[in-house]
Amino acid sequence: MSEMNIADEAKAYIAAAEAEMSRLRAEVAAQQQEIECLRHAVGLMTTLKGSMEMRGNDPLGMMQEVHAHVTAEVARLEAALADMTAQRDAARAVALPYVVASIKTELPGFDAVRDLDRLIADQQRDAALGRTVRAMDADISAAADDDNGISAHSVLRRLESAIDATAPAGPTKEG
Repeated sequence: MSEMNIADEAKAYIAAAEAEMSRLRAEVAAQQQEIECLRHAVGLMTTLKGSMEMRGNDPLGMMQEVHAHVTAEVARLEAALADMTAQRDAARAVALPYVVASIKTELPGFDAVRDLDRLIADQQRDAALGRTVRAMDADISAAADDDNGISAHSVLRRLESAIDATAPAGPTKEG
């Protein structure tokens, strides 16, 4: 009987080992499938950097290199956008008086010209006030980041001076 117990125990052990091996094979297959998905993702991400050298043994290093490249490219594009925006704004500031003058020349006595002058002055004042408010917001944010308090009084003084600076210079000519 002891031989039968040993045989039964061996069979049970073999069955348990086979079940464990099947479970481990399935787990390995799932992990291999995940590795392939990650390799595919790394391959796709490396297309963001045209000069990327494929290093199958260093996917993390490749991703860090792609991240650095993309970060630098985004910074370059943001700087170019800021430069183009500044150039556009400067061109508008230069061209606007000429456009208004040509409208006035072509349409003398036209009541809309007076309204256009007022609208332009209002837009310029609003733009200057908006820039001041954004600068103040940045100052307040910077002060909060530095843990330095900024007084409400100093904020109000800056706002009042901005409003005074953008106020119309006197009565406008009415036609």
